[in-house]
Amino acid sequence: MKKYSTLSFILFCIVSYGQNYGINTTTPEARLDVNGNVKIRTIDPVASASTYKFLVAGPSNEVQQIETNFAFATNTTISKAVRVNGFSLLSTTSLTDWETIDFDSENLVIDTAPTSTTENFDVATDSYKVPSDGIYEINYSVKYGSGIIATLLANKKVGILKTSGTVVDVLDEKKFDGVNIDIPLLNLLGLPLGNGLLGITISSTSINSAYSLKKNDLISFAISSGLDVNLLASSKADFVIKKISN
Repeated sequence: MKKYSTLSFILFCIVSYGQNYGINTTTPEARLDVNGNVKIRTIDPVASASTYKFLVAGPSNEVQQIETNFAFATNTTISKAVRVNGFSLLSTTSLTDWETIDFDSENLVIDTAPTSTTENFDVATDSYKVPSDGIYEINYSVKYGSGIIATLLANKKVGILKTSGTVVDVLDEKKFDGVNIDIPLLNLLGLPLGNGLLGITISSTSINSAYSLKKNDLISFAISSGLDVNLLASSKADFVIKKISN
């Protein structure tokens, strides 16, 4: 009972006299300055999701408040497209070594643009328009053809292109993953040698990283030019792009 009486007296003094009062300190720097841990035995639960104020320790350990309405904000920067059972390529005017993948509207499975009349990814230009400055996560993968493609893919790459104003740059690129296999091993595996191939290349690869982008940058997804178009009918491409930080 003594503890409750002491606390009541302290609060009474603070309200009545407007002076600083310290607990475990002789030099209080606030109306109530507690030098030690604070324990609250009972806290009423939140009745419903609404506007509440949180108490936090500021830079000088002074208690401050943060107000929130518990609203879970929607990330309006997300776009995802998946194109299976083949795709076509579009030539680029600035980078002749690259061709962009043509995504149709039915390939755009997620686009969280803030209004129904706009899209982050424009299927007419096959590009994602960066809505604001920040750090963006991009995951882009391509599977070219079916099964394993031979040295046809040597030095071939997938790339992420960035257009800033009229300047087109390669934001990132990666070669198709591959391993070399000697002819005796190919013979052992029963693979035909009449085509004179010296190795095989796995026909899929991906780029997964984060990038600093500027508002109105255009992001497109590309593959090396000069690939066998007959194999595009069985190819697959997909990407996910979203803002993760300012």
